Amino acid sequence: MGETRLRDAEMRGLDVRVAYTWVRVDLPGAQPALVQVAETREKRSVLATEIIKGVMLPQLVILPLAVLLVWLALVRGIKPLSELEERIRARKPDDLSPLDEKVVPLEVAPLVSSVNDLLRRLKDSIATQKRFLADAAHQLKTPLAGLRMQADPPSASTSTPRN
Repeated sequence: MGETRLRDAEMRGLDVRVAYTWVRVDLPGAQPALVQVAETREKRSVLATEIIKGVMLPQLVILPLAVLLVWLALVRGIKPLSELEERIRARKPDDLSPLDEKVVPLEVAPLVSSVNDLLRRLKDSIATQKRFLADAAHQLKTPLAGLRMQADPPSASTSTPRN
């Protein structure tokens, strides 16, 4: 009792869907009553079609519009990153100057800051290597100059006269 059940049936030559339940009657000695409601299957089919039209057609219009808006937002959002990439690619190989952090999106500013820090450390490392090479070259020149002077034969103006 109280549980609604469904069944298919035929009424006056039409297919129907029947919902039925047994209910208690509040009369002394009364038996439970069967309550049935039927609806033609065609009417249900038309109703289902109307529901689908009401839900699906707007979706078919909204979905392409939403995809277009998302695509435009992505293109617009990625444009500053593309410009940053172009600026980096256009730099000369020996250009270790920092990137401009003011013209990049806020979300990638920490990345640009890290790249600038890396460029600064690379520039310092290269400068240290250049100083080392200059010092090493200077240190090698001094002994070589001494050896060269010792290896050169004395010139005629400095030689002692013969007797």
